[in-house]
This record gives sequence, C-alpha cells and structure tokens, in this order.
Amino acid sequence: LPAQALASCDGADALLRQAYPAADHGPGGLVLKSDTLLSINPESVVCKVWPYRSGLVLAAVPLLEAAPPVEGESKGDVEIIVFDRATGTPLARRVERGMAFSDAIQFGRLGLDTARYDMTADRRAFGLRTSQRGSSGVNPYGEQALWLYTFDGTRIDRVLDGLIVDRTNG
Repeated sequence: LPAQALASCDGADALLRQAYPAADHGPGGLVLKSDTLLSINPESVVCKVWPYRSGLVLAAVPLLEAAPPVEGESKGDVEIIVFDRATGTPLARRVERGMAFSDAIQFGRLGLDTARYDMTADRRAFGLRTSQRGSSGVNPYGEQALWLYTFDGTRIDRVLDGLIVDRTNG
C-alpha cells in the first residue's frame, strides 16, 4: 500500500479545532454548549486517512453528556466527519444520535474501517466499528458492530446499520 494509506491521523487536535471552533477547553477535553453540555475526550476520537481517496481524512467523534443526570448512565452521539486532508476543513458531517449510550452495557471504543466496501464500480463505502461490553462479571457480554457510509462530496449517507460482526456471551 502507498504510504498515505498507512498514515495515521496525527493532527486530531487541529481537526477538532476546525470542526468545533466554538468549543471551550475543559478538564476532560473540549466542551460544546448546545441544549445540553457535551464533552469530547480527544483520546476517544478516531481518525484516519481514507486510502480510497487519500485527500480525505475520516473521523468519528463521540459527543458525550458532560454531566449525566443519572449516575452510571450516559447518553451521547457519534459525529462522523469527512475532512479535506490538505486544509483540515470539514467537508461533510453526520450525527448518529444515541450511538454512544451507556448503562449496564457500556459504550466502548470506535474504529474506522477502510476495507474495500465497493457499493458500485465507482462508489466505495467506509466503515465505523463500535464496541460495547457488559459490566457484569457473572454474565459477560461484548459486541462489535459495523456501520457503513458513503461520501458523495457533500454528504455522508449510511448504507449499513450496525451489523453485528462479533458477539461474546457468558
């Protein structure tokens, strides 16, 4: 593979500043003011150069409640952003509402999947992998799901909705 296909996203902080210019810096990362306070932990953000279109950077940003009203439960969304690699400018965004929900089942990490998910001869999708795990030691549970998206230059469309690719139960 060419070097740019293997490149990691070293400029995550710069991309976050471009994507969320009005965000304040808080103790755990960035804080967004909307209907509720949302926080972004930069360590939980994933981004990757898209080998199929090496001029683009894909990112997935968990937007979590800064102060959950119920102890042990948090709600949040995941925003998927496609950036111009040269300028860091966001080209398209899509918010997956409720994707980062945690209670007895904890929302885990995210991963970007840039395998060859060809939709047509000239249209390729990229993947987002989400993981969840249970909090019970007696009844262990874990799951990984795959979501696929296409980007047409102006918008991100979901083409696969959370296909379970791995599950563990006890």
